[in-house]
Parts: sequence; structure tokens; C-alpha cells
Amino acid sequence: MKTILALIAPRDKIIRKKMLWGLLFAILTALSTIGLLCLSGWFITATGIAGLTIAATRVFDVFMPSAAIRFFALLRTGARYAERLVNHDATFMQSRGLRLQLFKTIAQRKSLRDLAMRPARLLHRLTGDIDSYELIYLKLIVPSIVALVAIFTIIAVLSSVHLGLGLGFGLVIFAIVIVFSCLSIKLDEKRSASLAIRRESLRTRVIALLSGQTDLVMNGCQQSFTNHVMNTEDSLATSDVSLKRRQLAIEAISAFVDKLIFVGLIITSVLLYRYVSISLPLAVLSILAALTLYDLVKPLYQGCSEIGRYILALRRLSPFVESGNTNPAKPREELPPCSYVAVANIKRASYEPQLPAVLNDIHFTVSAGEKIAFVGPNGAGKSSLISLFMTKDMIVEGKIAAIKAALLEQNTYIFRDTLHENLKLANVTASDEDMVEAMERAGLHDYLDNLKDGLYSSVGENQTGLSTGQARRFALARLFLQKRDLWLLDEPTENIDGGTARDILERMKHYGREKSWLLVTHLKREATCCDRIITLDHTRITGDYERSNENYQRVLESLREDNYDKHSM
Repeated sequence: MKTILALIAPRDKIIRKKMLWGLLFAILTALSTIGLLCLSGWFITATGIAGLTIAATRVFDVFMPSAAIRFFALLRTGARYAERLVNHDATFMQSRGLRLQLFKTIAQRKSLRDLAMRPARLLHRLTGDIDSYELIYLKLIVPSIVALVAIFTIIAVLSSVHLGLGLGFGLVIFAIVIVFSCLSIKLDEKRSASLAIRRESLRTRVIALLSGQTDLVMNGCQQSFTNHVMNTEDSLATSDVSLKRRQLAIEAISAFVDKLIFVGLIITSVLLYRYVSISLPLAVLSILAALTLYDLVKPLYQGCSEIGRYILALRRLSPFVESGNTNPAKPREELPPCSYVAVANIKRASYEPQLPAVLNDIHFTVSAGEKIAFVGPNGAGKSSLISLFMTKDMIVEGKIAAIKAALLEQNTYIFRDTLHENLKLANVTASDEDMVEAMERAGLHDYLDNLKDGLYSSVGENQTGLSTGQARRFALARLFLQKRDLWLLDEPTENIDGGTARDILERMKHYGREKSWLLVTHLKREATCCDRIITLDHTRITGDYERSNENYQRVLESLREDNYDKHSM
């Protein structure tokens, strides 16, 4: 419950203030609507009665009521505009913060890697669930409070005309609002949640269809999978129409009941006018006040019908809030000025307290300009060690400190945008000249010269428009743009041909000769570039050898000769 409240009630004071102002503007809109109709009805009726006699016409003030009507009309328009502006701005700010928190949690928590491995599900968390989360405030919380304020206001107006009329109307309308709200929840809660789940399933299948077209065609099942997706979409559309019909049916019944109450109020007002001697303008005022009620409570019914979808979104998003709030990990410390660029004194490191350690008894220092290769079998802890220097979320017993570092991995992440925007991810302050220089240093000058729009040429996702070697060079250009003195290199030339790999390594040695390297590798060609080799096995350091040590050459010879090198010889 605390987690759900944390999601609904933002911690940011600016967002809370915006939401409060948005709620006040929404209430002001409702009150001005009630005031506009009530005063208009009273004024029209009173004017008609005053026109029956010359004496009444002379003393009747038409200016103040007409000015008040204009005031309410302008106030309603301004309040409605302000409410939409402020409320949507507040919800966008809150959802933006939640998306950032979700991104950080996915990137940092090993226990949530299974979600990151299913990008379609992650995409739905970032879009569908957060879109539903945005609507909780706009479609449920605000309409509930506005409806409550409107009901009490109308009860107060009717009670000022006649106490019994106000109390009787209040009891009836409260009962009706509660009944129809509960009816909307009861009938549509499970259906709306089911629709949300099926929408996610459909999105997952569509993404699988688009990203796996090659495999589907090769296996001869593209058409059957496409038909399955189409059938799922048709079924979802049918269920969606069914839900909309139920919502419309509830709205129609509530509108019919509202009209019955309106007729009953007319009859009651006429009887009060006839037997209790209330004025005719006040009788019309009370009738028109009640006329505004349905439009003010209708959004509440609509929000209640989608409550299953909202609850599902909260349940799905709450683990990310819990992960962010209960994270006991220590951040990487900034290294104070000294002769080292990185220091590691780790007793134990793990992704979760209950999980086995990924690193044990790790102790080493890195001097300025020193280049260290970390080698060992898969699962020894090499990549986990590198990730610690990038402030990845890990629970560490001990200390790890370093200057700011730049990372180069074997996987290159390129977004569907221009080269300029993709390079800007590495350094937002980089100029076009800096980007061109970085591309040239990475060996992409010919590629860049052949592009019609240069840096502003578009590339696609999954390195579309770039070969594997070009994509790795592009990642190298990003590394150069960051201008950091500590490079973290995770198998930077894995899975590329020997010629390209050697060229990339030569460029790294030339432009990174004064940089410090922490290099994870299985390849001899990469480890040869380093002055020192540290071996790891079963999460522990088993050897630390400088180039002058005879064991350095022994470890170097045990590393893999890349197959590309053999083919090129």
C-alpha cells in the first residue's frame, strides 16, 4: 500500500504543487459551471416576472446579474484552460520521473534482467503501463474530488432554497453516485485489466513478427504467425467494443436516472412554489443547479470503469519503486587527487544480498596511463568488475573508487535517428567539428564523406545502414568524444574481422596512449596492447603479471587466436 501511495502521491514538491493547483482549477471550473447555470436561470425568470409590471421594471437591476453571468462564463473558460494546462503538465512531469526511475532500475538491478531480456514487455511498462498510470490522477482522482465538491455545492444551493429539498436531493444523489460507481467497478474491473494484458500480448506478438521476419520466412511460418497476430487483434477489438458498449449502457442508464431525478425535482419545486411560497426564480435556480450534476459526475463513472487497468498498472510499476527506494548499494566513489586513476579493495560484491557473490577479494590499483587486461574463463567476474567502475548497481563490501570513465563494449547501441544525435549521447556539448574529428579518428572518414547529409544522415535501429565493423568504429568515435582518462573496454574487437580489429586497436593505442585501460578480453591481439595482465577465476584474482614477468607471456599464449586472423593469413 505504501508503494502504491508513493506512486500516486509524488514526492517532488513542484509536481505536488502543480497537481494541487490543477485540482483547484478543476473545482473552480465545476463551481463556475454551477454558478453560470443557476444565475442564468434565476436572471431569465426574474427578468420575465419583472417585465409584467412597469414598476418592477424600473427597480429591477439587470446590470449586476448580467455582469455576474459574464464573469462566470469567462471564469469557466479560463479555469478549464488552466486546469488542462496545469494538470497535464504535472502528470507529464510525474510520468517522466517514473520512466527515468524505471530505466535506472532496469539498467542497474540484476534481479530484473529477465524483464530487460524481453524488450516488448519493457516497452509496455514504459508506454502502456505508464500511460495508464498518468490517467489515474486525470480520470479518477480529479473527477472523484470534483464530483464530491459539486454534489455538496448543489446540496448547499438547494438547501438555501428549502432545507428539506436540499437534504432529500443529497441523499438520493449520493446513493445514485455510489451505486453507479460501484456498478462500473464491478462490471468492468476484470474486463479492463484483461484488455490491458491482452494489449501487451498483442504488442509482444507484433514486435516478434517484425523483428523475427527472417527466421519466420526461413522456417515457412510467417503466414501462420501473421494470421495468429491478426486473430489476436480481432479478438481484442471485439472485447474492446464489448467493454465500450457496457460503459455506454451504464452511462445511458445513469443519464436516464438523472432525468428522472430532474423531473422529480421540477415537480417538487413546483409544489414548493405552490404550497410553501418559494419564489419562482429560486425554483428555476434549484432546477438548473441540479441540471449540471450529470455532466460533473459522468467522468467519475468513466474512470471507475477503467479502474482494473489502473490497478494492474500500479501493481506492475510498484516493484520498480520498491527497488529504487530500498536499494542498499553504495555508489562508486570519486577518486581524490592522487597517483592512481582507480583503486579497488573489494571483499565481496553481489547484485542482491541473497545471490552468490560475483566478486571476492579483489584488490588492485591502476596508475595513470597504465593498461591492464583482465582475462579468465566465462563467469569469472571480469565484466562484473568493469561494471563497478561504471556505477552499475551492485552491493559492495569494501571500497571502489575511480576517476570518471568511458565505456566501449562489443555491442553497439544505435537508435533510429541521425548520426549527430547518436553521437550526442556520448557528449551533449560536442560540436559538429568534434564529432567529425571523432569519426575520422575512428576510421569512418570515408563513410562520412560518402553520406549526402553527413552527420545529419539517418541510421536505423540494430545498426541498420552500418556494417558490423562500421558500427564498432562508431562506438569507438563515441569513446573518443567522451574525453575521459580512464577507458573501460569490454571485448572491444570481438566478432569483427582481423584487419578491422587490428586497425581499431592501432587507433586506440595511438589516440589512447596516455589513457588508462581496463580491458576485458579472451583475445591475444587485445591483451598484447596491455602492460599488465590480471587473471580471474571463480570470482577471485588468481594472478597479476606485468610485461616483464615471464608469466605474462605464458598467459598471453593461452589466449584465443581469433579465427578471423587465421583466415586472413
